[in-house]
This record gives sequence, structure tokens and C-alpha cells, in this order.
Amino acid sequence: MTYKEFKKWCELRVCDGCWGMTTAIFCIDLLKSIQKMPFWKRKSYWKNEWEDMVVNEIVNPINKKIAEQMKEGAEYNMNLYLGQTVYKIYNIEVDDINFKYSFVQETGYLPCDKDLIGKSIFLTKEEANIKLKQMKEIVNQIK
Repeated sequence: MTYKEFKKWCELRVCDGCWGMTTAIFCIDLLKSIQKMPFWKRKSYWKNEWEDMVVNEIVNPINKKIAEQMKEGAEYNMNLYLGQTVYKIYNIEVDDINFKYSFVQETGYLPCDKDLIGKSIFLTKEEANIKLKQMKEIVNQIK
């Protein structure tokens, strides 16, 4: 794993809840210390000093945990990262059954939204609009 790959891996872990606070702090501190180095020294420093330990003791066990969760049927999207543009359906309810206002808005992905992917949060505006249309049809059938 290269330093750049590790950096990207860490960015993905920030929002998926698959690492603990101690691991997160260690990885962030490591990234900061390497980032402070001149760019031409980063690759060799990472490879010689940190790569084996980090990959074997942090990356591989967490990747194994993710793979096990996926085997168990847990939905997991490794392509999402904190702040990524997603499209969320908002419903402003007027009463228990009807909603007067509903709309799709571009927003940033947050870790707490992971259970809403495919329900009220979508990766594309088109997917969100299709789901919104379906929701409105269901409500119209109830009326």
C-alpha cells in the first residue's frame, strides 16, 4: 500500500465507523507527520518506517472486519466519504399522512446518514427524483 493509498483509505474510514478512536487518532497523527515532510521524502519514509506495521496491524484487520460485515449482508459503500455530494429527499409534513412540501436538495454526506442510503439519500439527483416520484405516488394512492 502506498502512502497515497493509505491516505485515501483513511479518508474513507473517517465516515464509516469501522475504526476506533485510538486508531483514528494514530492514523491522523501519522498522516500529519508525514505530510510535514518534504514531498520527495514521503514515499521512502512511509515504505521504510511505517508501511508494513500499518498495513498488517491496522489496514488488514479493518478491511477484514468490513468484508465480514458485507458477508453478513450489511450494506456498505466504500465509495462514500465525509462531505461527498449526495442528494437528500426532504419531506415537510403537514399532518400524519400528507406532506405538503417535498423536495430534493444537494447536501454533504455525513456518517449518520449511512442507513438512509437508497431510502432518502442518493448518489445522483436522478435517483433521488425517481424515489421522490414513487413516494408521491404511494401517498396519492393512500388518499
